[in-house]
Amino acid sequence: MASASARSVRSAIQAAPSPKRLTAGDASTAAGVKVEEAERALAELAARAGGALEVTTSGELVYAFKDDFEEQLLARDSDARRVAQQEEFLEFAEKAVRTAFGASLLVSLLVVYVAIAAASSTERDERRRERGGGFGFGGGFGFNIFDVFYYTSPRPGVRRVYADGEQEEEMNFLESIFSFVFGDGNPNDGIEDEQWRLIGTLLKEQQGAVVAEQVAPLMLEPVDATQGEDFMLEVLCRFGGTPEYDEITNRIVYTFKAAQVTAQLSSLESETWGTTSGGRGGGGGVLQEQLVQFSNAPAAQRALGVMLGLANIVGVGILGAKLGDPLVVRAMARDASGAGLLDSVKALMPLLSAYAVSFFAIPFGRNALNQRRNAEIDQRNASRLRAASAAKGNSPSLQKGLEAASRRKAKRTLRDSDVTFRSDRSVTDQLARDEAADFDRRLRGDADQTTLR
Repeated sequence: MASASARSVRSAIQAAPSPKRLTAGDASTAAGVKVEEAERALAELAARAGGALEVTTSGELVYAFKDDFEEQLLARDSDARRVAQQEEFLEFAEKAVRTAFGASLLVSLLVVYVAIAAASSTERDERRRERGGGFGFGGGFGFNIFDVFYYTSPRPGVRRVYADGEQEEEMNFLESIFSFVFGDGNPNDGIEDEQWRLIGTLLKEQQGAVVAEQVAPLMLEPVDATQGEDFMLEVLCRFGGTPEYDEITNRIVYTFKAAQVTAQLSSLESETWGTTSGGRGGGGGVLQEQLVQFSNAPAAQRALGVMLGLANIVGVGILGAKLGDPLVVRAMARDASGAGLLDSVKALMPLLSAYAVSFFAIPFGRNALNQRRNAEIDQRNASRLRAASAAKGNSPSLQKGLEAASRRKAKRTLRDSDVTFRSDRSVTDQLARDEAADFDRRLRGDADQTTLR
């Protein structure tokens, strides 16, 4: 929910005449909020409504909005709610379909081969009856459908061991079927959180002052900082930053006060603060997406799933052929139980056939889709790598920006000696400690003056 100051600034933008261009001071006076609150609200609203950040020749920052600003905000909020609801529903539906599809393989195999066995037995009896006796050739398929259930749970002691020594329970059969047919989901879930983590690390390393070129390689949607810096609006909103115009270099430097203050001490503090693995540009980090794998299931489990899928589709073909044999149909229709089984199997044949075909059609189509997705991922990764290379380049504009940022870098470490109050200690004890510390300081001061005399 938006804060009261953000709602006030939003109303001020809506009431502003066309063209809607406001400084932080304009929004502050019109909305009756603090300048800092107005500036943060302007940056947030500009990011959400497609606004732009302008810099005047005198170095003033202006936020420009389109005349349909309110309509764009309402549409964006409505779209976000609708997308969230759709994603929640699709996630539930996908899980239900995946579970039903995997379990249906066992049901399909059971139904198909029981029906084949019944039809074959009836066919043999009918042929013996027509010949007036004799014997039938027994035998079977050499396949026990109930053996499948042995594979539906992981066997004790079977674990996958990774290079780092961590062990993880191996997929059971049904999980492998899910993986083969539907894949293992998006490997880049959480990539947006990783984006913000990397950007936050960069801001800390650069002591709270950066230029757009340093942030560009970390954006999820590839950007070209030389073509515009609108993408920095979202970063400003996220980390409470402020754009500052540097009159010497004519560059915008983005400063983040929160990243310039820390209470964490490190033995490598002097080496890590203000540097990154990317060299003097400080833009060595790159956000990289993972390629979508066809399946993460063990090869043996996938092979078992393929074999059962083939057994199922072959069985459906055999069953269809038997149901098309007049001799089998005539024999099964002789008694009520056979006729009932015949009608049931005929009714199920479209579903059994569709399942048997889709068992292989879905992975085939998914593989083609994965190839297209991976090509897009490769393009985005390559774009970020180019942005990272540019952030370590020697272009005059970049060097000026880095010089301007270096003048605004700052670091303040809060140590125990800076603490004047702790919530886990009584006020009386802390006041007594402060008085003792003040007495010690005065005593040391008197001693120093005596020494000087």
